[in-house]
Amino acid sequence: MPYYPNLTRVLSAKIMLRYPNASPVLKDVDTITDDFEMACYLLWMLNELQKFYAPKRGRWMGYVQARMECLGLITNAENRKITKLDLDFQ
Repeated sequence: MPYYPNLTRVLSAKIMLRYPNASPVLKDVDTITDDFEMACYLLWMLNELQKFYAPKRGRWMGYVQARMECLGLITNAENRKITKLDLDFQ
């Protein structure tokens, strides 16, 4: 089962809505020069984090969520609402 399946799906969809030509790309984060490259990198991270153990997945998901907020792709309130869809204690 995917880690945070609803969150992963919605975050990916929000990236694709803003950047329809984006595709997952691994880059050294220090060489990313614009928002489109960051969006491609975040798509890559969302795919890759599914392969990791729980603590690392959580760190990566937090990074993706924070970056998406900085890019204006999602608000903190939206982030919290979407994250709750994957939690048992709604």
